[in-house]
Amino acid sequence: MFDALETRPTTYTVRDLIQRVQQGGTRIPQFQRPLRWKNRDVCAFFDSIWRGYPVGSMLFWERPAPAERIVLGVAELDVPAVDQALWVVDGQQRLTALAATLLDLDQKNDARWRIAFDPAAAESPFGLLPLRGAGSVVPLSVLGDLRRLGRWLTESTLDERAQDRVEEAQQRILDYALPA
Repeated sequence: MFDALETRPTTYTVRDLIQRVQQGGTRIPQFQRPLRWKNRDVCAFFDSIWRGYPVGSMLFWERPAPAERIVLGVAELDVPAVDQALWVVDGQQRLTALAATLLDLDQKNDARWRIAFDPAAAESPFGLLPLRGAGSVVPLSVLGDLRRLGRWLTESTLDERAQDRVEEAQQRILDYALPA
């Protein structure tokens, strides 16, 4: 006889998910299909989060995970063993987009993850981060951490209104809750 699988609906904030990834508590299994999203898909995803639109639910399988080197986008990260990790069954593109853009990882200039927030943009404020001369746009890796944003704002030349919009963007993104 099969035991019934325990299912529990819950939500995870973006902040929770990227911290779990960084600590090895959320993993993407090797059998997942290759990443398909392009830069425009990642920008559209963050635009939906910015606007508070639903972005779909995540499906996880809770299992132990070994210490290993994981790949997020093109970056690699060494993570410890975890007794109860969340293994992604559905949501790989979304989780990778969150971790690869918001964590301060070396993505080797892969354009999919080089996303910026432009506080002056009237329409969608998300786009490709320029390699040079990007003083008025904020890399999403800066928005992924309160301390990084504080340091970035201290060195920026943004006016108070633009700084407020950047802080609002960070709050909207990190506090966004994804159903799981």
